[in-house]
Amino acid sequence: MAGATTTMSQTPVPESGVLARLIDRTLRCELFDCDATVCTHPYSTGWRTAPFMVCAQGVGVDSRIEFSERPALLLRDGEAFAIPAGVPHCITMLAPVTAMSYWSHLQFTVFSCVDLLEILAPPIILSGAPAVALGSLNRELARLKPVNTLSATVQRRILTLQLLAILIDATTPSPHRLARLFEIQRVAPALQLIERQLQDSALGIASLGAVSRLSASRFRAVFRAAVGTSPLDYLQSRRMRRAEQLLLGGDERVKAVAALCGWNDEFHFSRIFKRAHGMSPTAYREAGRRSGLAPAGPQP
Repeated sequence: MAGATTTMSQTPVPESGVLARLIDRTLRCELFDCDATVCTHPYSTGWRTAPFMVCAQGVGVDSRIEFSERPALLLRDGEAFAIPAGVPHCITMLAPVTAMSYWSHLQFTVFSCVDLLEILAPPIILSGAPAVALGSLNRELARLKPVNTLSATVQRRILTLQLLAILIDATTPSPHRLARLFEIQRVAPALQLIERQLQDSALGIASLGAVSRLSASRFRAVFRAAVGTSPLDYLQSRRMRRAEQLLLGGDERVKAVAALCGWNDEFHFSRIFKRAHGMSPTAYREAGRRSGLAPAGPQP
């Protein structure tokens, strides 16, 4: 019927209840690390890019947060920040004092690997009651480290969900961003297969199209329209993001990281990684330790 066709660019905005049920069915929370850091002036993180959200509250001093592609922000004493994954930034103390920072490195995904906060886009700086609540949750997360009991594991999961709720309550997402979740849902089976089989170097278009019940050519078109990139480019980006997270959030050797992310050859993985980051996987891990993105640990 003429005029009855609806394209994905015209996807209707979902009702809040429908959206909540969609997130509830597919939400995944990951806490990579958390702690409290004593920062003594002059203190700076140096330029860094995290493969997860960096969430913290500074207590005792104002700081400046610089970005490579957006204006700098002033973080006042007691305020909190949530810097999205993949955003280059540098945090510098502005006064000659000793201050405490309570922080966590987190990721919240839907459909196995879609960054929920990238879609909702909460504010980077939080102040007032939300900042205080976020700081309190980070302090509780740090208190429960290391996790060595079932009770502590459950408590940390509850705290990370409460932290997500604070960020969502501070957000007013645009209708376009909410509609994107429904567009992405069309290729959710393929996204979930990618996440389950990142280590499978043979994973390709045929398998991804089959699980989505689409021909290879149709799948490519639908995937690009929903996600914004080709399936194979997305697969490679997911492998690289997971490698970054493993290097910063774990103590696996480089060879093990390569295998877990779909590279059978450690040296081929190292060449690709260096091409993307300008440094080897080992140097990337060491840079993460110096900037506070990775805990101290054994050498790879």
